[in-house]
Amino acid sequence: MLLQLKEQAVLRRWRMTGVAAVLALAMPWLQACTTNPATGGSDFTPFMSPEDEVKVGAQEHQKILAQFGGAYQDKKIQGYVNGLGQQLAAKSELPNLKWTFTVLDSDIINAFALPGGFVYVSRGLIALADTEDQLAGVIGHEIGHVTARHTANRYSAAVGANVLTTIASIGVAVLAGGEAGSLVQQAGGAAAQSFLAGYSRSQELQADSLGVRYLSRTAYDTEAMSGFLDKMGKETDLLAKLRNQTPRGFSYLDTHPPTDERVQKAAALAAKTPGSGQPRSRQDFYRQINGMIYGDSPEQGFRRGRTFAHPGLRLAFDVPPDFFMLNFPDKLMAQGPDGASVIFDGTQGRFNGSPAQYLTGTWAPKLQLKGVQQFKVAGLDAATGYTQLRSNSGIIGLRLAAVAWPDGRMYRFQFFAPVAKAQQYDQAFLDTLRSVRQLSSKEAAALKPLRILPYQVRKGDTISSISSKLPFDKLAEERFRVLNGLDANQQLTAGTWIKVVEAR
Repeated sequence: MLLQLKEQAVLRRWRMTGVAAVLALAMPWLQACTTNPATGGSDFTPFMSPEDEVKVGAQEHQKILAQFGGAYQDKKIQGYVNGLGQQLAAKSELPNLKWTFTVLDSDIINAFALPGGFVYVSRGLIALADTEDQLAGVIGHEIGHVTARHTANRYSAAVGANVLTTIASIGVAVLAGGEAGSLVQQAGGAAAQSFLAGYSRSQELQADSLGVRYLSRTAYDTEAMSGFLDKMGKETDLLAKLRNQTPRGFSYLDTHPPTDERVQKAAALAAKTPGSGQPRSRQDFYRQINGMIYGDSPEQGFRRGRTFAHPGLRLAFDVPPDFFMLNFPDKLMAQGPDGASVIFDGTQGRFNGSPAQYLTGTWAPKLQLKGVQQFKVAGLDAATGYTQLRSNSGIIGLRLAAVAWPDGRMYRFQFFAPVAKAQQYDQAFLDTLRSVRQLSSKEAAALKPLRILPYQVRKGDTISSISSKLPFDKLAEERFRVLNGLDANQQLTAGTWIKVVEAR
């Protein structure tokens, strides 16, 4: 009996120790509440201080540049965007933060921010804008994400969820045993994943609100933001048409709220917070971006119709008909009907062996490729083989191919199609492989990027006459309208300024 009492006393002490441990873990989290000067709300950021945000941003900056094609190598454009950003940031609640504004060498319509004042805008987004006010609205929105400390709040919420589940598991383990604590931790872990999905709907709307605030403080047109949000929605629909996809609406599962809602709320905010200055002219903005690359850059290769041609690699090939090409810094993807697709990339170093040896021994030794054959493509050694893989959408047919380049690198193709359609697309895939060719120095030098040029409309100019001269092989008139913010029934007026695209 005495022994049992002693055991119970020890157990009570261990339980009290466990509760103390729970409180010790919880106290820093409970005390880390500060008032955000930008939002006026409370920040719970115990796991990412403002100093940590600067460190994280600096650490991730080079990774962002590598992932998005690097900084656009144009000092004029970089200086222009940096000056615009610094002007807006100076009117924010963090004017003393060392802000960094970078134009990315990417044609994808995008802008985002890292914690610590690192803001990125793609040249594709800049090309879509019609005025400096619109570009300022985008940059102001991203500044809002930083000043509202959205990343820090999101990160701390995710880590905090894990801490709370750990605390709960400790408490339950002390009070009810380890098995119950394990169940709590498993359930909590799934819930914590929701914090990692991206900016919440309320955070995006809050960044819009802060962006409008900074526009008004710097005498920009506060209505420009809603207009540009609407324009980005039209660009999304246009891209879907180019891909032969049906434009879809946004769902609540998206990381951004519905475009229509953001447009309406941004317009309402602008009405309440008008800017004190006059809207900037299109002519002035077009002068700033005159000559900026539109679409692909020479460093990433050019898409021209069905042809991908890279002047630096001195390489070209043709994708199958009705395939839409997506160009990334490290690869080219082509999406076709029926879920068929092509991925092209290359190795970094030399490979001392045949393409067949590369396929079966280095690249895909575990896939057990069938029908591996080696042949010549434009005088170069090449090899291909076929297999089937199980994916989330079912069984797919996969053809791998490698071409040995004169410099020792291997250029690689992955051809995908649902197994039921694999035979139907296989000939088109082989045609793409056989179309690989080397470019002469003259052919490579003749490849020029497309550039944005300002143009003053003349008497007699029509949308049809101008768009017919643009280097677009599909939906040229619609692309021209979206590029210049022209509605479906809107016509050109002599003397006004528009953007055109030319190869130079």
